[in-house]
This record gives sequence, structure tokens and C-alpha cells, in this order.
Amino acid sequence: MATNKLKSAQTKNKSYKLTLCSPQTQVSIKTITKKEFKKLTEQGIGEEEFEELQDELDGEVEFDYPIYEWVEISINDKVIKIDDAVIDNIYQKAKNKFDKENLNSQKTDKRKLKSDDEKYVIVWDRWFKRSFFELTIQEEFDINKLNFEIVSEMMSSGIRYEGYIPFYGDEQIEYSWSHDWNSDDLCIFNSSGDSFAIEISEDD
Repeated sequence: MATNKLKSAQTKNKSYKLTLCSPQTQVSIKTITKKEFKKLTEQGIGEEEFEELQDELDGEVEFDYPIYEWVEISINDKVIKIDDAVIDNIYQKAKNKFDKENLNSQKTDKRKLKSDDEKYVIVWDRWFKRSFFELTIQEEFDINKLNFEIVSEMMSSGIRYEGYIPFYGDEQIEYSWSHDWNSDDLCIFNSSGDSFAIEISEDD
């Protein structure tokens, strides 16, 4: 009898590492002057100067969230099989809730950059194929407790980005680590929402 109680107590006290893996987007933005805009679009930028620009933009992250393309769940580093349709349904419910709560703001947000003054911004958009988010839970994983909070932000580039924050019950599944970004796009936007490429030239 005592042995059974001990086993029961050990089961109750057991913890599990919940890991959620998902693609992620990071967006960095820097405002530049008209003079800088002309120089970058007409003359391009050298490799060393470009690396310095990337280092600067790396500290100017304005959007940094997982994006919903696919989700993989692991418990104690072992992937568990979950039907994609189940995860899709959870995300869609969160999206429907967000859209309903933000209906009015979305109706008035049918614009890109609109301003009386011409503005120029450099946008560095990085896509990570696999980012990992972790949470220690004190019970066996219950898919019904997985939830998402939608994040949708209009950047100063005039582009809207949508991501999400993962939750298990009331607890946020926190960012842990990721591989290096897999693809990126760095360009300039003006107030009209037009984009301009930056040509990189080899240093002498």
C-alpha cells in the first residue's frame, strides 16, 4: 500500500519539458534620410559597410514572433504525433477571436505608409525555419490546453506582419533558441510603400 502511494506521489511530481518548434520571423527597421536613400539606391553599398548595417539592424528588431506555417510538439525531446488539422483548428480559433476583437482597427488600416512628409526606411526581414519555445509542465501533455495569442503589427514600412505567442493553459511557452536564419530580404521602402533594392558591391 505504501509503495503504491509513493508511486502515485512520484507520478504527480513528475515534470515534462514541452517544446514547440515553429518557423519565426524577425523584422528590423531603420529610418534614413533622403540623402542616405539616394546614396544607397544610386551608389549601392560596399560589403564591409553592408555588414556594419546588418549589425546595426540586428539591434533594431521591431517584430520577433513565430509565424504559423507548421508546428511541431515534443515532450522531453521526443516528437509527438499530432494531426495537422488539430493544430490548424486551434490556430484558426485564435485567429477568429483576434479578427473579431480588432475588426474596427482593420477597417481603418487599409493603407501602407501614408504621410505628408516623405519617409524612407530600411527593412531587414529574416525567416527562421526552426525556432524552439519551451515550458516545463507538471502533467502529461494535453493538446486541449495548447493555445495561441495572435500578434498583428503594421510596421513603419507599411507592411503588416502576423505572428503568434504560444501558450499551454495560462502559461506562455517561452522562446529558447533557434538555428541561424535561413533566408532574408533587405530593402528600402518609401512613404508610398514602394520598395527599392540595395546593390552590394565588392570592396577593393
